[in-house]
Amino acid sequence: MTEPYAKDSPDAAAADWLLRQQQAPDDPALHAELQKWLQQDPNHWRSWQRAQQVWQLTASLAPLPQPGHSRQRRWRYPSALAASVLLAIVISQNLVHKHPQYHSDSQPEQITLTDGTRVFLDAGTELDVSMADDSRQLELHKGRVFLQVSPDASRPFQVSTDDLTVTVTGTAFLVDTDTRRNAVQVREGQVRVVHPDGPEVTLNAGQQLAANQCRHNCVSTVDSTQIAEWQSGYLTVQDQPLTSVLAELGRYQSGYLWLRSPELGQKRVTGRFKLDTPDAALRAVLGPYNARINSVSPWLTIISD
Repeated sequence: MTEPYAKDSPDAAAADWLLRQQQAPDDPALHAELQKWLQQDPNHWRSWQRAQQVWQLTASLAPLPQPGHSRQRRWRYPSALAASVLLAIVISQNLVHKHPQYHSDSQPEQITLTDGTRVFLDAGTELDVSMADDSRQLELHKGRVFLQVSPDASRPFQVSTDDLTVTVTGTAFLVDTDTRRNAVQVREGQVRVVHPDGPEVTLNAGQQLAANQCRHNCVSTVDSTQIAEWQSGYLTVQDQPLTSVLAELGRYQSGYLWLRSPELGQKRVTGRFKLDTPDAALRAVLGPYNARINSVSPWLTIISD
């Protein structure tokens, strides 16, 4: 129900860094690489701290030394160790997670707000809604939504994410918090978007803004018929990297996908897959590459070549 743990995702990478540190605790080059990775993104530091806490709280593992501290112990099964750390991170996140006002698990859901606005939540989506006499606000914490907003010029409808603010009076559009895209796509009407990479942008029907895929002009055209195709229960991809396809299928899995091979992740995929049978879709996507699928638990599936 969430994006997969690709090899370079923060939590999976943090688990790998833990393993590498255990294998070479006195390696100055490794320590320098770790520090560089931590400084690249605040999410890296948060994942590293979470991984250390999980490691220390796991009864079967001894306390983790800080970078630069020597340690003699070595682990015989690095893949199993990395998987166990990542699995512990996954479980801990689910156990302490606080549910927002609305959320969908491994299947899309639909809600109708008091003003008649219809909100379609894709799998793995979390949001809060606030309706007032002079405003309508939806805070999208995670995932993506497609909205058919009831017209009301006196009460603009505003959707906000960590990076984007979308304002409308009445239209049909999609907002996607995926960190690879951070996108808004308009099927009908018009929206105004405020984003961190530039000034306010007006989008019309058939246009999209992908804030994480541009530097200056972030607006491009999009086929309106393919916006929020997941509402029909299908995923259509054309020459997309495997990592992107797994990110889509990962929304509909009950647990997390961890892609161990960067080379495998760059393989290209074309096809149309049914989202109501995600396990079959996963096998269909990976079949041409003879990839191995190892279900460690209901929480975690490891994919390798």
